[in-house]
Amino acid sequence: ITSSCSFFVSIYFFFFSTSFLFFFNDTATTEIYTLSLHDALPIFLPAVIALLATIPITAFTKIRVTCSDQGLTIKYGALRWPTQTIALDRIDNASAIDVNPVQWGGWGYRGSLRLFKRAAVNLRKGPGIRLDLKRGRTFVVTVDEPALGVNVLNQAIAMRPPRDGK
Repeated sequence: ITSSCSFFVSIYFFFFSTSFLFFFNDTATTEIYTLSLHDALPIFLPAVIALLATIPITAFTKIRVTCSDQGLTIKYGALRWPTQTIALDRIDNASAIDVNPVQWGGWGYRGSLRLFKRAAVNLRKGPGIRLDLKRGRTFVVTVDEPALGVNVLNQAIAMRPPRDGK
C-alpha cells in the first residue's frame, strides 16, 4: 500500500461519513430532514476539492524507473501513467550520483529539457541516476540502487553502433 492509497481511503471515509448524517429535533422524532443540493453543496465542496487536488499529487507519490537497451523509462503514480522515455540514442553517459533536491529546484518534476536543458524527478534526497544527454542536456532521477541502472545504460551505450560512420 502506498501513501496515495491510504490517502484515497481517508478521503473515501470522509466523503461517505459526511453524506450519511441525519439531523433530529429530539430522540422521539421520526422525521428525517432532507437536504437540497443547495444546502449540501457547502458540505461536499471541500471533499470534492480535496479529492480533485489529490489526482496530480498522487502522480508523484511513486515512480517506476526502468533502464534497458532502449533507454530510461519512468512511469508515474500508482497507475503508471503518464510515462516518460529517454531513448538510448539521446544518452551520452549515465552516472550514479547523490541527489540533493535543493540543487535541482526542489521535489517533484523540476526543470525542462527543452527550455532549461536540465530536468530532474526528485522524490527524495539520496542516490540517483544522472543522464548526460545530447546537445548539453542533463536529466536526473532519484532511485534506490542507481549502480545497476547505470551499468545497464552504459553497456548499451558502448554496444550501440556508431552514427554517421563515426
